[in-house]
Amino acid sequence: MATQGWPDVRRQLLCIAAAFGIFSQATATQTPDMAQVYQLARFANAAYETTTEIKQVCRDNGYHLIHTGRVLNGTLRFFIAENRHTRSTLIAVRGTDNLGNTITDLDAKLIENDHIPIRSHQGFTEAADAVYAAIAGRLNKSYFVSTVGHSLGGAVAVLLSMYLDHEGFKIQRVTTFGQPKLSDRKASNRFAHLPILRLVTEKDIVPLVPPVDLSQAMQWELDIFWHLGDEILLLPGPYYTQVTGLDGILRSIDLIKEKPGKTNINAHRMEQYLLNLRQKVQSSVEVPFSQRKSPQPGKQNPSQKNLPQSTLPPESWI
Repeated sequence: MATQGWPDVRRQLLCIAAAFGIFSQATATQTPDMAQVYQLARFANAAYETTTEIKQVCRDNGYHLIHTGRVLNGTLRFFIAENRHTRSTLIAVRGTDNLGNTITDLDAKLIENDHIPIRSHQGFTEAADAVYAAIAGRLNKSYFVSTVGHSLGGAVAVLLSMYLDHEGFKIQRVTTFGQPKLSDRKASNRFAHLPILRLVTEKDIVPLVPPVDLSQAMQWELDIFWHLGDEILLLPGPYYTQVTGLDGILRSIDLIKEKPGKTNINAHRMEQYLLNLRQKVQSSVEVPFSQRKSPQPGKQNPSQKNLPQSTLPPESWI
C-alpha cells in the first residue's frame, strides 16, 4: 500500500473535522443480526472467488447463480443470484486490488450523475455505470433486490441501489464492507430511505476517504464527501458498536493520529471482515461507542446460529 500521501490525508481529515465535526448522516440503527450479516459478507467475499465457489455460496443460502460478468476491461467483477422461493435477487460486486490508489485518491471529483439527480465520485460512478449497463435486462422487476460489496465494490453496490430504486425496483438491503465515500450530503438526504448498512473494522481507513476536494476550499460550495446509511464498527470478539453523529469524527481522530501500515491493510481485507463477523455469529454484544477501546459485556444479541444457511427466513434479507 502506498503511504506517501498519508500526511495530506491527515491534513484534509483534520480540516473537515475541525470545520464540520461530522462525516456522515448516520443515526441509530436497528439491532443487526450478525449471523445474517455474515452470510452477506460471504456473498461479498465470493466475488473474489472462482465461479465454482460462487455457486457453492449461492447454494448454501438458497440462491442460484444466474450471471457473472466483468467490466472495465475485466478489472471489475460482479455476479447476480436469485432466490425464487423468496423472490429475491442479490448483486455482489468485487472490490479493487489496489488499496493504495483507493486511499490516496484525494483528487476525486464529484460529477453530475447521468442516471439520478445527484453528484457522485467520478471513478465510482464510471464503475457503477459499467455494471449497471451489464445487468440491464437481467433483473426481474417483481423481485426484491439486495446489493453487497467490499471496498470499491461497496461504493458500486450503493450506487446500483440508487439507480435501481430510481427505476422502480424494490430494494431490500444494501450491505457494504470497508466502503469509501461516494457522494455528498444532498445525495445522502435524497436517498436516506434506502436500507444501507456499512460495516467497518477499527483500523480500516478506507471508509474515511475521500474526505474533501480542497481545490474548492475558497468557494462557498465546498465539495465534501458524505456517507449514506448506518455504520457499524466491528470490534474484537463478539463486540460491536453503532457509529452515530460525532462518533464518526472521534473514530477519524483515532486513526489519523497513527501512521498507516500493514495493520491498516489487513483491517481492510475482506478476509478480515469475515473473520471478525464469524466471532459474532453465535452471539453478538453491542457496547456504547465510548467503550470501543475496552468493551465490557453489554446487551447480548443472540443470532440465528442454529438455522441451516439455506433456510434463512425471507425477512433476513429485508
